[in-house]
Amino acid sequence: GDVNIFYNPSEQDEEQEADDTAAKDISACTDKEKRPTHRVGEIEVMIAEKSARRKGIAKEALRLLMEYAQRELCTERFVAKIKEHNAPSIALFEQLGYKFVKAVPVFQEVVYELRASEPR
Repeated sequence: GDVNIFYNPSEQDEEQEADDTAAKDISACTDKEKRPTHRVGEIEVMIAEKSARRKGIAKEALRLLMEYAQRELCTERFVAKIKEHNAPSIALFEQLGYKFVKAVPVFQEVVYELRASEPR
């Protein structure tokens, strides 16, 4: 399996403009130089081996990657795009505190989001 986070430069610019006036608590992130390029990350996880699923591996991998991204890359928002039929993955992201944002019928996906400042 694997766990990945992707950063899209154009999305970072939009997030910067939207949050310029918002108050933020990012005390854990001290490297302000990294902020503009790593504010929003699209995160995904896959456990390919069926016998390894439903053992907490994906949850722990996501948790560790999110901690690293917040601490070292100043990531403030995580976005997960999940196939709408993948109930176990949806449940996993909801357990981590992600909130439903929208459905994207053309891709048969649902989009979930987690802001780093929100309590989990």
